[in-house]
Parts: sequence; C-alpha cells; structure tokens
Amino acid sequence: FRRKSFVQNEYLRIFFHFESDKSSVQIHQFAFAAPKRLFSNATERNYIKRLLREAVRKNKSELIAPFTNKTGSFFISYVHKEKPNFMIIENSLLTLFNKIKK
Repeated sequence: FRRKSFVQNEYLRIFFHFESDKSSVQIHQFAFAAPKRLFSNATERNYIKRLLREAVRKNKSELIAPFTNKTGSFFISYVHKEKPNFMIIENSLLTLFNKIKK
C-alpha cells in the first residue's frame, strides 16, 4: 500500500493495491481492522471485524467482478466512533467498491 490508494466515507476507509496477474488464478486478499483507540474493548473490535468479514463474504462476487484481470489487496478499516450495524457496513462497503471501480 505504498502508493496510498484509498477511498473512504463516514464509516469505512479502504486501502487498495492492484497487480497485473499473468496466471489464470486471481487471488484477492482482504484484511480488516477496527482501531483500538476508538474501541478499547476487544469484543467490540472483534464484532466490527466480524461484520466486515460477513459483508465481504456475502457480496464477494459482486465486489471483485470488475477486477477479473488483476490481483487485488484490500485493507478495510472501520473509522466511525459508534458501534455499527450490518446494514451500515454493507452499504458503505458497496458504495466504496463502486468508487474503486471508476
């Protein structure tokens, strides 16, 4: 993530990096984070990361469809101060991936 390519909104920040992959297998990697300075309780951080993982799992085919000829790495960080619900995470994730597509 040296080039600092990222998109963000009120809830999420996504750092991304793409490489042209000459092999037939495209592997997309995802990493998730919830900052300790915003959520000091580990169970809250784990809950947020679980929501992020579930949103990616549920929408993975839609999220990576535009990147079929590239291998991508995505670092997704929750940046809002309040504990989220699944709908907020999912909508934010889809909105930001639409920005990355463009």
